[in-house]
Amino acid sequence: RIERVLEQLEAALSRAAAEPARDAAEQALAFRWRGGALQPISHPDLYPLDALLGVERSLSKLRTNIAAFTRGEPALDMLLYGERGTGKSSAVRGLLTEFSAAGFRLVEVRREDLLELPSLWVLLRARPERFGVVCDDLSFEEGDASWKLLKAELDGGLESRPANALIIATSNRRHLLTERL
Repeated sequence: RIERVLEQLEAALSRAAAEPARDAAEQALAFRWRGGALQPISHPDLYPLDALLGVERSLSKLRTNIAAFTRGEPALDMLLYGERGTGKSSAVRGLLTEFSAAGFRLVEVRREDLLELPSLWVLLRARPERFGVVCDDLSFEEGDASWKLLKAELDGGLESRPANALIIATSNRRHLLTERL
């Protein structure tokens, strides 16, 4: 019996050695954009969308948009706004839980790194997955003119955004700028 188990183990190890190894970046469901590189997140904080109560209509729209996106159909960038604690970030994590099997991935981008999006587009364009580029808790204060640069980037320059990427932002404000601006 031991010989049989050893033979099976040896066969399994031979098969595993023959298969090309997938690195962490290929296996990851979520990434951070830091220093001009995609860093895989080994243990993403996943959340079940159905655990969010009282926002079913919004979740339905979110699901419909991401389902279309993962199928390669037209989809919209998204701004999830609402009071603190209403589940905006949890909803984004829930999208990963629900749509990762369809190739949906998340890339976390800090507000100060949003101007590096053209470099990120180059990396994402070369990959087969569909990426939600997430900026959590986005807003701009009075006197901060970086929103103009971000607006110019999102409106588009000479290089088009890859078809496999959309922007998802969360904010406690419906208007990212104060109404005076």
